[in-house]
Amino acid sequence: PAIRFKQAIDQQNSMFRPFHIRKPYQSSKDLFCLRIKRIVDSYGNIHVQNLKIKIPSSPFREEIELRLYPNTNTELVEVRFWHHSSFLGSQIFKLADFPIVRF
Repeated sequence: PAIRFKQAIDQQNSMFRPFHIRKPYQSSKDLFCLRIKRIVDSYGNIHVQNLKIKIPSSPFREEIELRLYPNTNTELVEVRFWHHSSFLGSQIFKLADFPIVRF
């Protein structure tokens, strides 16, 4: 079976493809994550449950997408902010700050 697999790869007849991240995304944290959409208020903040987050360079009254990447080993969550395929920035919070998300 290993010979057939190697021949299929050499002849490019395999369904296996190398993993690469397509634009505009920057890392695997943007693909393998939890997603939430929120609208930025006129002060540049969003609210997730009782947590108020200041968004860097945020468009006012626009919908942005939050991509939550949890790291259960360190009990931290990296929140990455996206608006129309452009990366606005990221912030790191404690896992306990997001009561809506259960891991």
